Amino acid sequence: MSGKTYSHLTYHQTVLYFQKFGTGNKVLLAFHGYGQNSDAFEKIGQSIGTKYTLYSFDLFFHGQSIWPFGSKPLQKTSWIEIVKNFLNHQGIERFSLAGYSMGGKFLLAILEGMAPRIEEVCFIAPDGIKTNPWYSLATYPLFLRGVFKIMVHYPKPLFGLMDLLLHLKILEKGLIKFARNKMNSEAKRRRVYNSWVVFRHLSFDMETIAMLINDHGIPLKMVLGKFDKIITLENMQILLEKLKDYKLIVLETGHNQLLDEFALHLQKN
Repeated sequence: MSGKTYSHLTYHQTVLYFQKFGTGNKVLLAFHGYGQNSDAFEKIGQSIGTKYTLYSFDLFFHGQSIWPFGSKPLQKTSWIEIVKNFLNHQGIERFSLAGYSMGGKFLLAILEGMAPRIEEVCFIAPDGIKTNPWYSLATYPLFLRGVFKIMVHYPKPLFGLMDLLLHLKILEKGLIKFARNKMNSEAKRRRVYNSWVVFRHLSFDMETIAMLINDHGIPLKMVLGKFDKIITLENMQILLEKLKDYKLIVLETGHNQLLDEFALHLQKN
């Protein structure tokens, strides 16, 4: 298998960076989770590189990709146009999709807008299927977004709220640990704020998503971690129970290690 290559495309001032792994005849577009970049899918690319050519993207506010429009939200139609520009540039007609955590939202937008061109879908502990209420609280309504923006620079009230929710047993320790890890520096909190606000229109109706998957006969894998407190099987049922067919893979890991564990699973199977 050839080594990875790193490139980018510019479209209406946005800049989308991506890496290419593998040399297979099938095409797989992959979208990483929060706090990662396109390196996240390198091990998976190595595992499937004889069957697939995998394109892994830096999402906006991650890696080198550029969203030049401040806090203006990314519309689903705009994301589809960006992806179509990439596909046209690469000469790709049909393709498969993989999305991990936050990347699930970007996968869902493509699925919603381009279902006839999709060969397979692989959700890996995806966000976007059942919305986290804390996400909604931080992004709606407008005045609460302002409060969170202040907390980017002055985080003590936010961390105090987390400690209170832990004490009241409203949130589990694992969720608090996850949140603190993602917001333990000003740069990280700014990325949280930008991602939540700019990506806030990436929301989906699961009836519509399931209908598209069923009507187009798109094979679907759902990969979850047995010990994942962030994305659970229970929450994924809002989609899975509507599907005619799917494959569920549950690995012995939590949320953060899931991509690496899935790469090992692919090597063995």
